[in-house]
Amino acid sequence: MKWLRTGAGAALIAAATGACAVEDRQQEQKEDVDSAKIAWSSLSNVQVGVRCQQEYQNNWQKDVGNNDVWRRCDNFYNGMGWARRGFQYNLHGAAAGFHTPDTCGWACGFVDSVDFFYMNTHGGSNASSSFFAMWDQNSYAITANMRLGASSRQNMVFTTFACDTHAFDANTWTRWRRAFEGGLVMTLGGHHKLFSGNAQSATEFASRMWDGEPIDRAWLESTWYADNSNTPASINTGVNQADCSWRKDNVRASNLLETIPLRDGRIDWWCQRQWNCRAKWESFDTLDSHQGLYCSPPRLTRNKILRAPMRTRSVRCSEE
Repeated sequence: MKWLRTGAGAALIAAATGACAVEDRQQEQKEDVDSAKIAWSSLSNVQVGVRCQQEYQNNWQKDVGNNDVWRRCDNFYNGMGWARRGFQYNLHGAAAGFHTPDTCGWACGFVDSVDFFYMNTHGGSNASSSFFAMWDQNSYAITANMRLGASSRQNMVFTTFACDTHAFDANTWTRWRRAFEGGLVMTLGGHHKLFSGNAQSATEFASRMWDGEPIDRAWLESTWYADNSNTPASINTGVNQADCSWRKDNVRASNLLETIPLRDGRIDWWCQRQWNCRAKWESFDTLDSHQGLYCSPPRLTRNKILRAPMRTRSVRCSEE
């Protein structure tokens, strides 16, 4: 039989219960603080490098004016104050830093000298590669010549505010395969146009990552909401479909350094997500199992993964 105490005994029980509740709250607060410390430690250890170009030798590429590129890159660099900022350079004579292993760290500004690389320049793509304009006349950094994540700090995120470099078509994986085989976790860019102006999007991108958004979504939302004509995109890899999907939706700045790089034969899927797709049909060929494809209209939060059969097929990118 259980007796219900009254009077002083009840007061003692109430006091004991209250003390336990206080201890529980204190323990929860301590766990929250510990989690915050761990998250802060992870964030503050992410190494960041920035390279951008406003004007070009002999005007071989267009200067978009209004110091837009410099302002965008300043905004991103300053917004990443929560991370370890390694360098902020232009793109003079920079192609080697994309094509060869890092040998001297931040001083040389090579992509592989940091975990997170950000760039603003002109870009494009052809059947075999995506390319990024350097300052030097007729000089490009070319994805077919890249093997990112294979040397030094081992770059994990390659972000480029550059048009048409993440185009969604039959040759997407052909263009990016070699770059990913070095261990690159994710690349962010534009599947069509990214427009000058609204340079505050770079600040918002950094802020969204600090707030804990997945890196993929932070890029897509900050870029698209700044200008609804922008066409942001992301590409990542996985050991299988579930892993590819998980990495796209869950890799954050706080867990980036814990993400296991996938190299060469470990890659079995690649995934792409796009916002603001053109309302047209685009076909793609499949030669192997690297076929995780996303196409997301603006504001859409649920994404359908399309597994392609071993033949040419069409996928429609629709808009709301």
